[in-house]
Amino acid sequence: MNDTPPDDQWHAASWMQTYTGKAFRPMDPRPDDVCIEDIAHALSMQCRYNGHVKRFASVAEHCVLVSRHVPARDALWGLLHDATETYVGDMVRPLKIHMPAFREAEDRVMEAIAEKFGLDPQMPASVHEADSRILLDERAALLGEPPRQWAVNGLTPLGCAIHGWSPAEAEQAYLRRFAELTASGPVCSVSLDPASVRDEIREAFTDGGNPHRLTADQVDALTGLSDTLIGDTIQRCLDDSFWEVYDQTRSLVIAELANGLDD
Repeated sequence: MNDTPPDDQWHAASWMQTYTGKAFRPMDPRPDDVCIEDIAHALSMQCRYNGHVKRFASVAEHCVLVSRHVPARDALWGLLHDATETYVGDMVRPLKIHMPAFREAEDRVMEAIAEKFGLDPQMPASVHEADSRILLDERAALLGEPPRQWAVNGLTPLGCAIHGWSPAEAEQAYLRRFAELTASGPVCSVSLDPASVRDEIREAFTDGGNPHRLTADQVDALTGLSDTLIGDTIQRCLDDSFWEVYDQTRSLVIAELANGLDD
């Protein structure tokens, strides 16, 4: 028999232990209890779509990809947009819309996260759009044919490869992206070069859901192009927004090269 008084039992159940050993209170979230290491680790261990996927793909990877497809000013918000799942878990959308109390608790946790990292608690429109569009990329890479129409009418894919990083890879990628976005200097420290374009073409075609919609013959032809030709195409596609939309610029380069095959 449990002799613990009811009030003490309730108090004991009011907090959760995090990966780094913190005591976090989901119903009384405090910015000081929010920890980026906890967020990166927990999200790297959580699977998208409640696990109903052909292969593992983490929430952490999803957040890294979203952060790369929004303007620089919104990139940190993009990385943290699902950070509440660290502390309250996730709930599938058809259920969440009927759970206002859960959404309220989730909003309070997001407010604490936003305060911790100096963000406006309101999700930017660019993040909301990228979070919706990436559903199409993930559906193509991770799920089978839908039995019914998804609520994505009028949306186009982001055009990003879904890698399916392991939890360890996803955790490190998340922490690296956070460091890029919170340290001084350029948001993106990697240059767009012919080798990275070829890698994207191969990886996206073989295990990324083929977001660029290439045929096998096109992949062979594109990866066989000279560094000079690919480099010239990169220079034509670069503009002032390059550092904000690295993956989008790379996708534009691939599209330009593919169109050139028909000339």
